Amino acid sequence: MPKAMVFIFSYIFPYAFVIAGGVLLVVGARQMQNGMESREWPGVPGKVLESKVTRHTSRDSDGHSSTSYKVEIEFAYEVDGQALEGDQLAFGQMNHNRKSQAEAKRRQYPKGKEVTVYYKPGEPETSVLETGITAGVWLFLGLGLLFFSIGTVMSIVLPRTIRRAQQRFGLAFATAQSVRDSQLPKERGE
Repeated sequence: MPKAMVFIFSYIFPYAFVIAGGVLLVVGARQMQNGMESREWPGVPGKVLESKVTRHTSRDSDGHSSTSYKVEIEFAYEVDGQALEGDQLAFGQMNHNRKSQAEAKRRQYPKGKEVTVYYKPGEPETSVLETGITAGVWLFLGLGLLFFSIGTVMSIVLPRTIRRAQQRFGLAFATAQSVRDSQLPKERGE
């Protein structure tokens, strides 16, 4: 195996998993912290400005498509005389697989509806309509832990496995070469 491939599989590939897992863990932890804190945030009256469901379609390398639906809610509120707008329904909000699920959530917040907006003390531009932790937070944390763990195991196991394989195949190649050399007719004069 070329040295570049050994380097990629021994270090870059596993650490890409570690880094991706670390990022997901940090994002999930931040979402969890905000979600837990939001339970204690003060609430102020607000009004829904916009309420819609957007469709997102993606395609994989095989051409298969996947569609999800996102609930987008924009709302206005006021804190200490400062007019603010927000668009975060909840921390860790996820897209829905079915349009009907997204529409059901959107119907809870029709345009013009009076709502309670919960804002972060000292940072009133950070706000949500629903406090607490959602399933999306757990998904971020779970995937982060999974990727981080897989990357860590790979960073330990892959270099060892590659070294062992190189030693075995290198030794097997050397043995096969020496057997072949011993079977060649000897040159005259030796």
